[in-house]
Amino acid sequence: SRDLSRTWMHVDMDMFYAAVHILDEPRLATVPMAVGGKSMISTANYAARKFGVRSAMPGFIALKLCPQLTFVKSDFAKYRAKAEQVRAVLARYDPRFIAAGLDESYLDVTACLEERGVGAAELAEEIRAAVAAETQLTCSCGVAANRMLAKICSDLNKPDGQYVLANERGAVMRFISDLPIRKVPGIGKVSEKVLVGLGVRVCSDLVSKAGLLSHVYSATAFESFLRAGLGIGSSEPVGDEEEARKGISCERTFSAAGLEGARLEERLGEIVATLAKQMQEKGLRARHMTVKMKRVDFVIK
Repeated sequence: SRDLSRTWMHVDMDMFYAAVHILDEPRLATVPMAVGGKSMISTANYAARKFGVRSAMPGFIALKLCPQLTFVKSDFAKYRAKAEQVRAVLARYDPRFIAAGLDESYLDVTACLEERGVGAAELAEEIRAAVAAETQLTCSCGVAANRMLAKICSDLNKPDGQYVLANERGAVMRFISDLPIRKVPGIGKVSEKVLVGLGVRVCSDLVSKAGLLSHVYSATAFESFLRAGLGIGSSEPVGDEEEARKGISCERTFSAAGLEGARLEERLGEIVATLAKQMQEKGLRARHMTVKMKRVDFVIK
C-alpha cells in the first residue's frame, strides 16, 4: 500500500572517495582522477567523468577513455573517519538514521519537520550547509515519501544540489511515470537490457506490461518492479522495520576483467568491513554468514 504520511531524506555524498583525497591534495580537483587502479576503480572525480570514466569501471578501460587519468590508492581508514564526521551531523536531525554505506544515508525527517515547523526544502538546505561546513565536503539530498523515491531524487541535481518530491499521489505518479527504468535502485545494466527487450523503458511500462513481466520474472522480482512503477517503496520508521529484520547484506557488482586472486580478496574484504560496520551501528549480531554470487546469467551460487 502507498504511505504518504512520512518524509524521508536520502543524503548522498558527492564523489565521496575522490573528494576525501582532494581535501589532502587540492590539485586533484582539476585533473582527471580515479580511486583504484588498472583492475577496477571505485569512483572518479567530475573532471574524469567528462571523459566517460565511471564508478565500477575497469581501470584499463578508463585509461583508454582518458589517457591522462591519475590513479589514487584507496584508503578506507580515511573514508571511515570522514564518514563519521558526516554521520555526526546527520544524527542531529534523525538519531536513528540508516547508513546505507560510507557515502549515503537515509533520514526519517518527519518528526524533525513537525517539531521545527520548516519545509523539506529548507531542511535539506540546512543539512547540506552543515555537512559542508563541518566536513568540507558536499552532498546532495533527495526528499520524498519513501526511501526509494528519496534516493532517486538525490541523484537529480548532483553535485551539491537537492530535489524535493511532494507527498501527494498525483505528484508521485507524474514523477515516476516517465522516469527511465535505469534510475530505479536495483535495476542495473543487465536488467535494463532485458527489460528494454521486453518493451519496458520507463517506469510506467512496468505497470502497463505487468502481465508480461509476471510470466517472465519470479513473484518477488515482479512485485519489486510493480512497486517501482507505482512509486511505492519502504517508508516504515526504523524501529518497525528493524524489529522484523531477519538478515542484513552488502553486495557489489564487479566486472570480471582482472578481478581475481589478491585483488578479489581485497574487494571481498572491503565488502565484509562495510557489512560489519553496518551491523555495529545497528547493534546487530549474526548467527550465520553466507556468501552469494550472482553470475551475468542471473544464476545464484
